Amino acid sequence: MSATKKITIGTRGSRLALAQTNLVKERLMEAYPDVEFDVKVIQTKGDKNLTQPLHTIGGKGVFVEEIEEQLKSGQIQLAVHSMKDMPVKAGEGLIFANPWDREDARDVLVLRDAKSLSGLRKGARIGTGSLRRGIQLKELRPDIEIVGIRGNIDTRISKMETENLDGIVLAAAGLHRLGLKEHIAHYFSIEEMVPAPAQGILLLELSADNTELQMMLNRLSDERTTKICQAERTFLAKMEGDCHMPVGACCIYEKDSYKFYGAAGGMKDSSLKRVQLTGDDPVELAIEAAKTLREEIAGKVFLIGAGPGDADLITVKALKVLKNADCVIYDRLIPKALLNYVPEDAKKVYVGKANRHHTMKQEEINRLLVSMALKYKTVVRLKGGDPYVFGRGGEEALYLKEHRIGFEVIPGISSAIAGLAYAGIPITHRGISTGFHVVTAHGFGQVQGDSNNTTGTPSANDAMGTPDALSHLDFKSLAKEKDTLVFLMGLSMLSHIAKNLLKEGMPEDTKVAVISHATTPKQKTVTGTLTSIVSKTEEAKLTSPAMIVVGEVVSLREHLAVFEKSSLFGKHVVVATVGREENLLTGQLTEKGCLVSHISTGRICEISLKDAFADVMGADWLLFTSKNAVTAFMHQLSVHKKDIRNITANIAAVGEKTAGKLKEYHLYPDFIPAGKEYSARTLGEGLSEQLSLADKVCHVKAKNGAGDLEEILASKCDYTTVSVYENKENDEKELQKELAQAIDYGKTDAWVFTSASSVNRVFKALSDKEKDILRQSPCFAIGEKTKEALAKQGAENVLQSEKASLASLAESVVGYLSNQTEE
Repeated sequence: MSATKKITIGTRGSRLALAQTNLVKERLMEAYPDVEFDVKVIQTKGDKNLTQPLHTIGGKGVFVEEIEEQLKSGQIQLAVHSMKDMPVKAGEGLIFANPWDREDARDVLVLRDAKSLSGLRKGARIGTGSLRRGIQLKELRPDIEIVGIRGNIDTRISKMETENLDGIVLAAAGLHRLGLKEHIAHYFSIEEMVPAPAQGILLLELSADNTELQMMLNRLSDERTTKICQAERTFLAKMEGDCHMPVGACCIYEKDSYKFYGAAGGMKDSSLKRVQLTGDDPVELAIEAAKTLREEIAGKVFLIGAGPGDADLITVKALKVLKNADCVIYDRLIPKALLNYVPEDAKKVYVGKANRHHTMKQEEINRLLVSMALKYKTVVRLKGGDPYVFGRGGEEALYLKEHRIGFEVIPGISSAIAGLAYAGIPITHRGISTGFHVVTAHGFGQVQGDSNNTTGTPSANDAMGTPDALSHLDFKSLAKEKDTLVFLMGLSMLSHIAKNLLKEGMPEDTKVAVISHATTPKQKTVTGTLTSIVSKTEEAKLTSPAMIVVGEVVSLREHLAVFEKSSLFGKHVVVATVGREENLLTGQLTEKGCLVSHISTGRICEISLKDAFADVMGADWLLFTSKNAVTAFMHQLSVHKKDIRNITANIAAVGEKTAGKLKEYHLYPDFIPAGKEYSARTLGEGLSEQLSLADKVCHVKAKNGAGDLEEILASKCDYTTVSVYENKENDEKELQKELAQAIDYGKTDAWVFTSASSVNRVFKALSDKEKDILRQSPCFAIGEKTKEALAKQGAENVLQSEKASLASLAESVVGYLSNQTEE
């Protein structure tokens, strides 16, 4: 090795990262004294953001991306990482050297005051950023409260004081390398807490073409550590493990054999399944351990048909599963409103396909289903139409069975049936058609759409738009059929379908219908004959998704079509609310045929009442000014095990809807303001007449809520407030995306706002041009505050509902749109 040779080692800048890198550097300098080694500190995305949980900013990969970029560019030649924090496979163009000897693999407990695990007080607060550590610690001490923390070792130790923690769990290896053994109060045995795979092993990463450096590093490797590391990392790979999943593995060599400890669980599990195996081949032990644990922890995958487009056409059984899903993997053409039923904390993964632009290939989707089933108990694969009708659901089911993952299929209503019905075309009819044939206009497997829902149109240069794409169809047999023919995924092939049927002898006057966006408020239907349907469809400018119906049943449409004659059919309304749950307003508009773009501007987040119950229990009056306040308040009583019988206060509600929510809990308000206007001001003015200065009044409200009540009641009584929930703003980019989709639809007949916060968030997210359009559009406000917010934003055509309720708001919007339709 030349004396002028220089190797730069890249690392993060934390004290531990530098200590580990210097250990590597010193050993290399000792082994290769003629080579110059230096260290370069690189700041990563993970180092810049120390507040958010890892899984929300990209997982453990956020600590290596910048370092790997410098490896690829040649700015550094070697990178040092903790192997437990790295993926199993190296990135493109990179390799891992064989590992050197291992430090202590165990996890340890660092305590502030107590001397041992058993000496911890009941209910002690222990900090850890690891789900694996937290679950295992709760198994040992169920009374302990786990507090999520992030940061380097020094930061975590300091948080015992700043965040009032009784202790933290760390890796022994890190403390050893920093010379901080004196902080360790307890070493967890492998049986007590199975560590992370490869914990205590350093990973040396380099460019794949740097064979000389690879040889230098491998000369210093440890053969037994290499075998152990391979086994633990194999286990991690077989378990589909990542930073979201609690997985532990540790392989130990003792008495001329290997003992393998494996542990794993789902994202919401309260305990981990464990396995211990002994043998001569550590990798084989790892594979067998993974096989055993996969079967024990795997959840269940539900292949659900979402129906043809109308969200209300999903089955009752499917909806029940969807409401309890832990993870939902969904396609492009599912009714997006169905996602509103998914629990807010559930993982949602989009895998849609359109015009050969696939978010994921089918093979990747198959693997994703298995991976998610190992992390979550209830996984939903939500597919348009029915999973087994041109939807590759069968392939997914076979893959799940092959990998020993339990599954269940919940059929969906096929567009081949429902799309025709909504267009007023029965697929069979006595005396006209006694059967039907449903085919895909593209060779099945050539183009994959979203289940049996009709998919997008291929481009003009796409082979799918040529007659060859129909080679799988027997037009000679189809042309002789008297039964109804339904072609899915066929808009771009319409002329070829008509020509082939005519060529094989089907009569020219055979009835044909093309249904675009079936079962949705965007539905549009064109009818004709085999000779006229192409020109009529082009003239109507129908767009995908669309389906083609051939047969005499089409003639019944003029008598049976009712859906497209709904009173407000074709009207487009944007409804901006806090939360995604469908409500009375959106329901009424949809029932009357409106296309509703439901925009969520925020979400309701509960605030703990742990330290506020003295004010609640000692109050003479409890005031509720929203349904959300009631829901959050009652949930907090349950969380903190407070008996509702201990509440002796009178109760006041701002209006009938809030009163209705109280009644669900068998609480009947003693006061509701009279009149049509429901607001905090009317509540305060009406209630003030009944209060004395000695009365203790507690207002249960939203954080940063309006101060009208305080302004009115502060001088009339002993007035206090408790915040039980917060209206948190959604991510602005997501809001902009939702608004863009709504605006792209075209003309908007009305904008509807259910809160002042929604008004401000929508205007904030729009471009100047879009704001000007909104200002000139009809805007509906639920109450005075919302009306004032719209006026402040410059809206020129603001209409306020008679009462501050969704029912009154719905009545106002429907009345306005009905008048516009008549005009």
